[in-house]
Formats: sequence, structure tokens, C-alpha cells
Amino acid sequence: MSAGAPGLSLLARVAWATALAVAAACASSWGALGALATLVVLSFASSRTLPVLVHILPAACVLGSFAFVINAVAQAGPPLFPAWPWSPSTTGVALGARTAVRLALTGLAGGWLVTGTSPSAAADALSGPLARAFGKTGEALGLVGMVALRFGPLAAEEGRRLVRAVSQRAGRRPGPWAAPAIAIPLVLSSVRRADRLAYVLAARHWGAAPRTPPARRARTGRDWSVLALSAVLAGAALWFRV
Repeated sequence: MSAGAPGLSLLARVAWATALAVAAACASSWGALGALATLVVLSFASSRTLPVLVHILPAACVLGSFAFVINAVAQAGPPLFPAWPWSPSTTGVALGARTAVRLALTGLAGGWLVTGTSPSAAADALSGPLARAFGKTGEALGLVGMVALRFGPLAAEEGRRLVRAVSQRAGRRPGPWAAPAIAIPLVLSSVRRADRLAYVLAARHWGAAPRTPPARRARTGRDWSVLALSAVLAGAALWFRV
């Protein structure tokens, strides 16, 4: 499987992750869900990011468990344990189990896309077409995207650093009581970072002339293969669902 192989274009990665999500939403049998789970694992394996899969799997399981509980409790139907004063329905348990697996697979597909795409590559892939299509307006939109993609991870890392600092000082895991101690420094650091960015943009005369867009990346045979596989997978899922 080349879906997650290194060197894929952003378009191919987005197409494959979307196809996995569409197929997960349409799958109704356990055999189809098992096949999709295999594809997800192969995607991580071919991109050499299996440790990432192990790292994000608990979060995907928590998301799926939440969906399972909601469906098991809310869905009406024959009780699973008739002798109990209250029992989840067999219909709710069956529906909740399938929904849990669908959501978990969708989350893992999104995790594969995010972890396999650097913020710089995503920013270049978004800003280039916007600038070519919409001129200065596209450049401005591309700048917003670049700031979000490049500063977002920095803000997340700063937040984790603050959580560790508060935890070490308090001697326990931060809870809601630590929100001001984490939020205020995080906001202040984000404001300072935005102020420095504004100064740099002014110093470099941003907007005085058209920005040279990033070079277009030529799509390889691997990209076209993944795009074709994505179309086949999504199309087959929608066809058999209908």
C-alpha cells in the first residue's frame, strides 16, 4: 500500500484520508470495518509512522467509547439484559459498537493526514494556489493560513510547557483551578508573537509587491495512483451504501 508512503503530495494525502473517512461512514458490516482498519494500519506502516498510531490510538478509542455509550443509552429497542431494572437495548449496543469503530477509524485517518504533513508543506500548498487564483486577496488568505499552520503548533507546545511548569510547582496534575495560571501566560506569549510577526511583515514590506508563490510540485505516478485508489474506495463505499 502506497497510500501513506513518504513523498506524497498534500492533495494525495487529503484524498486518501477523505476516502477512508467516507468509507468508514458508509461501512455497515464488521468485515468492511475490519478491512478499513487494516488499510489505516497499512497507511501508517507505509509512511513509517506506526509509533504515531500507537500514540493516538487511545484518543481514538476514547472518542469511539463516548459514541458507544451515547448510542447504547439513547437507542430504544429490546433490552440486552431483560432481568435488570434498566438495561441498554440490543439495538443501541449494536449501533453504538459500529458507530464507535467508524468514529475511531475517521479520527485515525485524520491523525495520519496531520502527522504526515508538515505545517510548512501545508502552508505552501495552500498559499500558492490562492495567490495564483485571487491575487492580493489570495495572498492575504494564504498569510492567514500560514500563520495558523505555523503558529498553532507553537502555541500548543507553549501550552504543554505551561502545564508541566504548573504541575511541577503545585505537585499535582493541573485541573480547572490552574486555568488562569496557564491561560494568561499563553495569551501573553501569543500576543508577543503576533506583535513580532507584524513588525517583521512591515520590515519586509509585505504587500508592497506581489509575492512570489511557492513552486508547484509536480505530481508523481505515486500521487496519481493514490488519487485513483481514493476515488475507487470512496466511490465503492458510496455505491454499496446506496
